[in-house]
Amino acid sequence: MKNTWRTILSGSGGQGMGMAGKILAEAAFMQGFNTAQSQTYGAGARGDLSQSGIIISSEDILFPLIEKPDLLVILNNKSYGHFAPILNSNCNGTILIYDQDYAPPPKGKINSPSFGFTVVNKAREILSEKAACMVALGILTRLWIPLDKTNVSQAIQETFPGKTGLQNIKCFEEGLKLAENYPL
Repeated sequence: MKNTWRTILSGSGGQGMGMAGKILAEAAFMQGFNTAQSQTYGAGARGDLSQSGIIISSEDILFPLIEKPDLLVILNNKSYGHFAPILNSNCNGTILIYDQDYAPPPKGKINSPSFGFTVVNKAREILSEKAACMVALGILTRLWIPLDKTNVSQAIQETFPGKTGLQNIKCFEEGLKLAENYPL
């Protein structure tokens, strides 16, 4: 079994990248994993490139930044330019998870295994685009990262108390459903 998962969530400011990274790290910590989380965003946080890096490991984390992700979630087209060297080489086996409506991969330019989902539209149906990363967390939890969904739901509820937390949990659960019958 894999011991370490390096994940980068990338999209537009306002899609919840930083918050989702914190939630994922918190859920992993609750489950006994070592975690490290970082985030970056452009000067115009709303709409500019935003990303969050999360390392989850059963071993010590010696370097907290991600140079070669195992999983890369892209929710906007601007992210492709930033991550092109990783996606074009695929020398490290990065798996691309993308929004099939708003961030389809450039044709013929991606050498990584890739999987498309309706992330942003699903979040908009339930709450708003701000919850797109909660949908993405559901997909990651169901298919790639071995976290108990109860821990992720608890971390969401602790981050967003009340009605907003319940709506974000619903977005997370919709991500689980989107991935439920997805053929890998």
